[in-house]
Amino acid sequence: MELSLLTVLFFIITILLLLYIYLQYKENMVLQKRLTTLTPTKKPTDKSIGEWYYNTVTNQFKISNKLYPIFDFKRYEEKLNFEKFLSRVHPQDRSFITLHFEQAKKSHQGCDVNFRLLHSDGSHKIVHISGAITKQEDSDDLCFEGSIQDITEYKKDERNLEMLQFAIDHFPDSSIWIKENGNIVKINHAAKTQSGYLEEELLSMKIWELIPELSSEQFQTFWEKLEQYN
Repeated sequence: MELSLLTVLFFIITILLLLYIYLQYKENMVLQKRLTTLTPTKKPTDKSIGEWYYNTVTNQFKISNKLYPIFDFKRYEEKLNFEKFLSRVHPQDRSFITLHFEQAKKSHQGCDVNFRLLHSDGSHKIVHISGAITKQEDSDDLCFEGSIQDITEYKKDERNLEMLQFAIDHFPDSSIWIKENGNIVKINHAAKTQSGYLEEELLSMKIWELIPELSSEQFQTFWEKLEQYN
């Protein structure tokens, strides 16, 4: 099936766009991996990450200095407890977070959840909290220790990527996801209807099989040039 030069140019532009999406996705996945692997024994260095401690018996709640601005607390002026911590949680998330902590105490499996913080100026942040159950050496007090990270920007980027993905899936022109070996790995609805191939057929093809004007050598050269922008 022969395609016009305009269609070839469109495919090239699509590849550039998808490469940009991939690079943004890759950057976000690095952050997500850091969120899921961070433990209390790993000392965070990023300014958006801090440590926290909660004694469920004494109700003492502590956070590291880097978390004070994230929670909109005044450093060294706040005597913290669980209720004070909860006061910064978005009203719509408070009952959920309270229940999450109660279940974590009963199960002794710690906590691992995202929630929103509401600042006094009306702005809000999204944070990820993870923590393990521990016991005090000199008592049987049940405590939480872990890390909290501000993931507001990450969530914004994630949402933008989701919107971009939705736009591409519903784009009136063909969009095709291609791996570095030329394999077609994903297509949008328009690509199926406009190419005349079934989805199974397209996903078994190389891009140069779909575009006769593009040889495998030309594609590899083009891909190497794209990688130079990484």
